[in-house]
Amino acid sequence: MRLRELKKALIKENPRPIFWIAVFSIFFIWSPGFAAVPVNGEALPGLESFDKAMIRFIEKHDIPGGSLAVSFKGSLILAKGYGYADFSVFKKIPAHPRNQFRFASLSKPLTATAIMSLVEKGKLSLDSKAVPLLQGDPPQKIRDNRLEQITIQHLLEHRGGYDRQESSDPMFAAQPPCPGNLSPYFRERLDFTPGEKYAYSNLGYCLLGRIIERISGKLYEAFIRERILHPVGATSIEIGDSKQTKPAEVSYFQDLSEGKQSPYGGFDMKALDSCGGWIGSSVDYLKFLTSLDGQRTPPLLKPDMVEVMFAMPDDPSLQSKSTYYAKGFNVRKLTSGGINFWHTGSLPGTLTLAVRGANGYGWVALFNRRTSNWRKVQLEIDRELWEAARGVNRIPAGDLFGKF
Repeated sequence: MRLRELKKALIKENPRPIFWIAVFSIFFIWSPGFAAVPVNGEALPGLESFDKAMIRFIEKHDIPGGSLAVSFKGSLILAKGYGYADFSVFKKIPAHPRNQFRFASLSKPLTATAIMSLVEKGKLSLDSKAVPLLQGDPPQKIRDNRLEQITIQHLLEHRGGYDRQESSDPMFAAQPPCPGNLSPYFRERLDFTPGEKYAYSNLGYCLLGRIIERISGKLYEAFIRERILHPVGATSIEIGDSKQTKPAEVSYFQDLSEGKQSPYGGFDMKALDSCGGWIGSSVDYLKFLTSLDGQRTPPLLKPDMVEVMFAMPDDPSLQSKSTYYAKGFNVRKLTSGGINFWHTGSLPGTLTLAVRGANGYGWVALFNRRTSNWRKVQLEIDRELWEAARGVNRIPAGDLFGKF
């Protein structure tokens, strides 16, 4: 139930004027929708359509705050915070583009890029079998022999045999199997034969994080910092905490319609590391996104490896489709040539979107509340931002990356 719906219900149940005047006073203070949405940050001229889209979206869905970074051909043209990083009856802290937000599944492209960099340097092959890289010495017994068929490519493309619709998502269990205890991984049966179909898997990406550690000899977070984040100057990106926020991190808010599901303490951010545990600013994530293929230097991967990363999986059912999940990103092949690629993310209290378009645009939008119909809402903000880009009459010259 959104705030405006809750207010109506309160009036109906408590018709006395003195009661609901007091309630309205509280809602007036608390609800972002009753006051002008604060906007902080900077943009080059002519990009007002992006402001309008973000403000409209935040107000419509009663989201306390968000952050948006927009680039064009590798240059940062907008970096702003909208609404509130923290909001209560007693404090109102406006959102800023330097605020950290939970990335949720925007973490997966970081992991995929790290894997592809190991492939590029000859340390790993996409055809490498995952189990030998994950087993200890002596090797643990395997219950399902199909485990031995899983390759690195299967895990990158969510085709490793795990289907959370069939057997739940172990990454949100009280004691997740990753990163420290892989024993349950070897004892469980797969939901389907590896490579047979696509099924989005957080566990698969957690396993990729452990493979990065085995191959590199470094902790996952340290390797990502060294190989991905440090080269592009993404200093705000780090692994988040489950029960408290970092000094520059926003607060997270529960959607009333999600019941008792809390945005704090209901899941282990450390365990989610390689599949959903990173936090950071929208600008720093855009530094990564634009450096992936060298649109902004330094390039994280060589052109031939980028091509492999975005290639369509070997699945006959995809041949007639324009969209598919490649290796760490969703991809849309355009009839005019080129591709759009993107990823979304969500956790209780978190909604995220990262996009790179063939038209030169890129953007990262982060929010501190997830709505109950979040999949539909993600599509909505995606459409809103594409429409905002079409509303720009002339792409401004300049680059704000040096300021953020």
